[in-house]
Amino acid sequence: TTNNNHQRIHSQQAREIERLSSYPMPGKKFHLPIIQTQTTTESSCNNNNEDDNNGERKRSSTTTKTKVTFKQEFILHLKPIVQEMEHLKETDMMESRSATQCEMHKNKGRCYYFDIDTGEEVDSREYERRYLRWIERRRVERLDDNRRRRERDDEVDKCGKNDEEL
Repeated sequence: TTNNNHQRIHSQQAREIERLSSYPMPGKKFHLPIIQTQTTTESSCNNNNEDDNNGERKRSSTTTKTKVTFKQEFILHLKPIVQEMEHLKETDMMESRSATQCEMHKNKGRCYYFDIDTGEEVDSREYERRYLRWIERRRVERLDDNRRRRERDDEVDKCGKNDEEL
């Protein structure tokens, strides 16, 4: 799967997206250019030591690193979110592979499923049956987790109320 991710990141489509957006695909290192601007400050003109010999105001010119543009800030903010989504996608793919005992391959826009143990092709209806069984197990597990969490929270609430009554 890491190989698939590498291929996706370095594909012709990815290069085209990078060219059009000027930002790298998720998973690639992002090197932010530093934007520099010239700022000029002027001191007040009230006959103090900042006047030069001719009585003119001194100008101090400094080059500063400015804030990153809004677009770059947005991309920087979005990057960890996209990376987390990629991670969750990868985790889901591994879990579904394990639960269905099938590996999916795409060819010309069509999905083909193969049994992990035998390598034989699995009918799409059989894959769907395995997949839905896994989804139902996950749903039941989540309901049980939520029920246990509510029961634990209720116990904590009861303990807190008993302390207040004492």
